Amino acid sequence: MMNNQIEQLKEVLKRRDKLEEEGKKYIEGTPEDLQIAIDTFFVHCKNMVDYKLDFIPGEALADLCDVLAKYPNYHHIAHDLANTLNTDYNVKL
Repeated sequence: MMNNQIEQLKEVLKRRDKLEEEGKKYIEGTPEDLQIAIDTFFVHCKNMVDYKLDFIPGEALADLCDVLAKYPNYHHIAHDLANTLNTDYNVKL
């Protein structure tokens, strides 16, 4: 199962790289601290793929959720991320 998830992650990383090349990395108005948290999260995801790691540091996920939680219009994303981690991966944030 993990191999399938890694392949899906590779595709997400490719799409993100393509959007970045096109100058479409973020929606206008995305807060700078959120951009940094997302970039950091994706660095960890890329390392996971490149180095065949089984997981990324929990701090990366917690930091991303903390920043998302600062902005009411991103609460649904933080909730979805935490819910996915709690239910699909048995990780408690």
